[in-house]
Amino acid sequence: MKLQKGDVIYLEKGQGVYVNIPQRFVYYNSILSDEITSTKIIIGDILSNKIEDEDFEKELNYLINSIIGDFESRFGYTINRKKVEQFVIDNINYKIEQYDTSIFIGEYIVVSAYEESSSSGHGRGDDYSGGWRVECKKLNNDKYDSNGLEIYFFQSGCYTAMIENIEPIRKMKMTFC
Repeated sequence: MKLQKGDVIYLEKGQGVYVNIPQRFVYYNSILSDEITSTKIIIGDILSNKIEDEDFEKELNYLINSIIGDFESRFGYTINRKKVEQFVIDNINYKIEQYDTSIFIGEYIVVSAYEESSSSGHGRGDDYSGGWRVECKKLNNDKYDSNGLEIYFFQSGCYTAMIENIEPIRKMKMTFC
C-alpha cells in the first residue's frame, strides 16, 4: 500500500530515512561545518564528528606543511613552523560532538507522496527506475507542528532509504488557518 497525504505513520529504531543534518556528522572532511546536508540515517544510530587521534595528527601536520609550503612557493619566504602550529591550533575550534538520531523515532504525518521520476546514469542500460517518495513531518503531541522534524523515504524504486511495508496507524485531515 502506498502512503498518501494525511496518513500518520510511526517510525522506529532501525528504519532508514533521509534527513537534513549538519555536515560535520556526515563527511570526514567537514568536521567543523555547520552547513546542512541531506543524508540517509538509520534511526537510533549515534553519529559523531570524532576523528581518531592519529588521523587528527596526520591532518594537522598536512595542514601545517601546506601553509609552510605555500609561503615558500608563493612568497619565497620560510615561515617559522612553531608559529604556524600555534596559529592553526589556536584557530581550530574542534570539539567532539554526537548526534543522536533517536530524535527521529515517533509519529509523522505524510505531507506529500508522489512518484519520483526515473533517471539514467552514464552508461548504456544504466537506468534507475523512479519510486514512491514519501515526505513527512513529525507530530508534536498528536498535532501537526510546522517546525516538526522533516524526513523522507521511498516505498519503491532504487533508493537507499526504503520502507516498503509500512501501514498508516491513522489518518489526519490537513487544514490551514
